[in-house]
Amino acid sequence: MGDMYEVPRKISKERVKKLLGNLKLFDKAKTLTSHLSGGMKHRLNLAMALIHDPEILVLDEPSAGMDPQSRLVLWDYVQSLSKKKGKTIILTTHLMEEADRLSDRIAIIDHGKLLLLDTPENLKKKIGRGDIVEIQLSDTRMNKEVMNLMKSIKGIEEVNEVKGKVSIKALDAVSKLPKMIDSIEKIGVNILNTSIRRNTLEDVFIYLTGRGLRE
Repeated sequence: MGDMYEVPRKISKERVKKLLGNLKLFDKAKTLTSHLSGGMKHRLNLAMALIHDPEILVLDEPSAGMDPQSRLVLWDYVQSLSKKKGKTIILTTHLMEEADRLSDRIAIIDHGKLLLLDTPENLKKKIGRGDIVEIQLSDTRMNKEVMNLMKSIKGIEEVNEVKGKVSIKALDAVSKLPKMIDSIEKIGVNILNTSIRRNTLEDVFIYLTGRGLRE
């Protein structure tokens, strides 16, 4: 590959050593590609794409079919290319965790149409099902009163009782949590426990594209 890109042999040999080391393939340097695992082949593909040190790297579902360990190695290295070496990386993926972890900006495309383009955090704050806050009260008899109180707070999307807890759904609920707690304490109700599940990119994607299968 180095020869194909007309990289001088001396330079390509040094890059090969460095790439194989960074992608945890150095001990397989003498192994035929046909004898490598699927995850190793994916990492080798990335090394081949980088042998000529491109400024822009295009990756098409780079971690598809990888085991968790290989995926983490690849993710860490891709992040280092962006953060430490300043390379521009265009990555397509169906793994929302991968998009969230690696991307500075995310474009959600459905049937060839660009639906949204923003940072991961902004997408999760503004779009989707919303964060889920669960509040457990010391006296469950007060659940109904607290539920009605939560419904009066601006920006609260939905309030339910789930397994004896008050479940509140709201976009960017973290910013609203202090007001929720303060309102409950003002009516003299004690809170035993509070938990929150953040809105995810998967929530955002499903919200925008629906639940229909993508063939």
